[in-house]
Amino acid sequence: MIRIDRASWRVWHGERELRLTPIQFRLLDTLVTNAGRVITREHLARQVWGCADYHTLRTLTMHIASLRGKLGDDAHAPKVITTIRGVGYRLEAHAVSALEGGGLAGAVAALRGISDELTALAATAGAQAAALEDLIRGDGGHGR
Repeated sequence: MIRIDRASWRVWHGERELRLTPIQFRLLDTLVTNAGRVITREHLARQVWGCADYHTLRTLTMHIASLRGKLGDDAHAPKVITTIRGVGYRLEAHAVSALEGGGLAGAVAALRGISDELTALAATAGAQAAALEDLIRGDGGHGR
C-alpha cells in the first residue's frame, strides 16, 4: 500500500519510506489522487512541468520507470503502475492506502486536475483559433 503525507512530502510503500525526487513525488501524488483511473501522459506532464511537449513526454517515461523501480514494480508485469499504451498510466487502486485518493479530498483534487486540463485545452484552442484567424485574414486580404 502506498501512503502519502503531503504536508511533509513523505511517501511510504508498505512500511518502507521512499526517497523520492520532487518530480517523482508530484507524479506519484497525481497518480494516487486519481487511483484506478487512467491519467493521460499529457495531463501528468502538465501537472509536473506545466507543459506537454515531445521532450517533456520522453522525460515523463524515464521518471515513471524510475518511480516504478522505487516502488518495486515491474513494467512487464505491473502491479502498481500500469501503462495504457498510447494513452497514459493508471495507478492500480489496490496499491493505495484507504486514507489516500478517496473521499472529499480525493474528489476535490480530481476536480482540480480536470479544471487544469480544461484550462490547458482552452488555451491551446484559443491559440489555434487566433492562428487560424491570422491565416484567414492573410489569405483574405490577398485574394480580394
